[in-house]
Amino acid sequence: MTKILLPAFLIGVLTLLGAESPSSSEPHIVAQQDFRSEKEIEVRLVSSAPDGSIWLLVENEPYETHRSRRDFELWRLDSDSKRTVDLRLEDFTPNWFDEAYAMAAERDGSVAITFRSENRNLTLLVIGKDGRVLIRKILDSDHPGDQIMSLRVASDSFLTAVRYSDGKPSLVKIRPDGETLFKQTLNDSETGGLLDALRTETGELVATTRVMQGKKLQLAVEKIVPDGTVRAKVTLPDAFTLVPPALCLDRHDHGFAVVYETIDIPNKGWNVTVEWFDQSLSPKGKASFFHNGIVPTRVAALPDERGNVLIGTIDGMARMKLVWLAPTGRVAKTMDVPAAKSTTSPYAAYDFNKYLVEQPQGFAAIVRSKIVTQDTNGKTAGTWAIRVMKVQ
Repeated sequence: MTKILLPAFLIGVLTLLGAESPSSSEPHIVAQQDFRSEKEIEVRLVSSAPDGSIWLLVENEPYETHRSRRDFELWRLDSDSKRTVDLRLEDFTPNWFDEAYAMAAERDGSVAITFRSENRNLTLLVIGKDGRVLIRKILDSDHPGDQIMSLRVASDSFLTAVRYSDGKPSLVKIRPDGETLFKQTLNDSETGGLLDALRTETGELVATTRVMQGKKLQLAVEKIVPDGTVRAKVTLPDAFTLVPPALCLDRHDHGFAVVYETIDIPNKGWNVTVEWFDQSLSPKGKASFFHNGIVPTRVAALPDERGNVLIGTIDGMARMKLVWLAPTGRVAKTMDVPAAKSTTSPYAAYDFNKYLVEQPQGFAAIVRSKIVTQDTNGKTAGTWAIRVMKVQ
C-alpha cells in the first residue's frame, strides 16, 4: 500500500477505553479516536460501508473568506478507526471543488461523491478503499445550477440521487460505472422543495419536502408513485423548516420515521421530535425530547431493530448526548458522550456538528469540537478535534 503523508498539523490519537465494562444491555463506547488540528476543520459529509469503514469529507478553514478556493480532504477510517486514506480532492479532479453535495459508501467499500467544480460541472467521483480514483465522470446536466441533494446506495448496488435542475426535482438512478440509467422528473408542484427520498420495495418514494401551506412554509412527508404523482402527504406544522429533517426506515415493521426540531419558547430551547408512519403514511406514533441547545443543528438519527430511533443532540453546554426515543413516547435510554480532552488544564470543549452512522456491530458517533485551553498566565488558545466513537 502506498504510504500516505498526513499534514504536519493534524494528529490522530487513538484511545481504547479501559474502564469497567457496563452491562451488556447498556450501550457503551468501545473505542474512540481524536483527529486534532491547530486550524479550524469541519466535517461536511459522512458515510459508512458494510465492512465497518467510515468515509469523511473534511473541509479545512471552512469559514475563512480570504481563500481563493475551498480545501477538501477525504478520509477513510478502517474498522479499527485507523485512517488509511487521506486525500486532498483537488489533486484528483480536473477542477477544484466548489461545492460538495452528497456522499455514499458503496457495498465494496469504495465511496461515491457528487460535487460541483469551478466550471460548474456536476461531477461524480468514485474512490476505492485503497485511495485510487475508480470513476471520474461529468454527469449529464440540463442547467448550470444543477445540484444533488442526497445520494443513497440502492439494494441492487446502483446509486439513487435526488437531483435539482433549473429548480425542478427528479430522481436519478446511476449505474456503478457512472452512467445514468434513468431520470424520473417529479412533476407535481408540491415536490418543489424536495429534500430527501427513500425508494420502497414497490418502487414508490417516501420523501421529505418543504411546501407552502397558505403563506407559511412547512415541512412535509410525501408518498410519490413512479409517475411522479404525490399520492399521500402529511405536513409537520411545528417543524423548524431551516434544518432539514432526517428520514429513515423503521426496521421494526418496514415503515418510516422522520426526525425534526421544533422550537420550545417557554423552556428556551429546542425539542427533537420523531414521528413514525406505516407504509401508507398513516401515523403510528410520536415522541419528543427537550434539549436546551442554543441553536438547532442538522439532525443526526438512526433506527434500531426494536422500532426506537437513536438521536444525537447538542445541549446548552455544547455537549453531545445520545437519546433513544420509542414510538410509545417514552425515552428508552440516554447516553452522555465525553467531550474531547485537552492536555492543558483548565480547558473547555464545545461540541458543534455531529453525525451517526451504522456499523456491523452498533454504531459510530462523530462530533466536531473546539477545545479552548488556558495557560498559567491566563492566555487562551483554541484547537479543533474530530472525535470518532464506536458504540455497542
